Amino acid sequence: MKIEKIIINHLELATERKKYVDGIKETFSHIPIHINKGIYGQELSEEEVSNYNLITRWNSSMELKKGKIGCYLTHKNALKYIVKNKLNNVLVLEDDVFYTGDKSIEEYPQPEQDISYLCYSFADKKARKTNIYGTLSILYTYDGAKDLLNYLDNLEKIRGFDYQLNWYNRAKTRKASIGKYYTKIFDYPKGKQFSYLSNKMGNFK
Repeated sequence: MKIEKIIINHLELATERKKYVDGIKETFSHIPIHINKGIYGQELSEEEVSNYNLITRWNSSMELKKGKIGCYLTHKNALKYIVKNKLNNVLVLEDDVFYTGDKSIEEYPQPEQDISYLCYSFADKKARKTNIYGTLSILYTYDGAKDLLNYLDNLEKIRGFDYQLNWYNRAKTRKASIGKYYTKIFDYPKGKQFSYLSNKMGNFK
């Protein structure tokens, strides 16, 4: 698998996640790494939240909404970075994941899709889980990032980023291919299901 660059979405106040960021830097010291500064959703005003027209559960708290928007904007900024710098085969990671591969990442086959999730196992495939949940590790081609960013820029209403990707997958205007890479080579720490970025921004408690 060829990777031109790694982007780590990292919230600066998440000091206890630095060990995971440092672990990724050490494991992939031969690949250029860019730290994408996470947007702290709790700093958004209620007016700003209202302007984003977030679609969520009717009883979602303001804290929850701010968290989802902060996480969404962080991932969108990663896409902007890829497109602006015309990068290809870019791996976007959250700041609390670690590499679980049993060989170097270069030894794994290149995904066929423009947008590939590197966090699903064959057990997931057997279970026929069709939707995408979580965004801990995504590999983008330039065309994939560009098409997804164009789709996001034209939305009148938004969802949580992983849910929005499911809607993108169904979009008739979609040009890029998107799918799961059924060899799990990245994971969260044991017992951890969602990223610190989402947790701190109010998505989950």
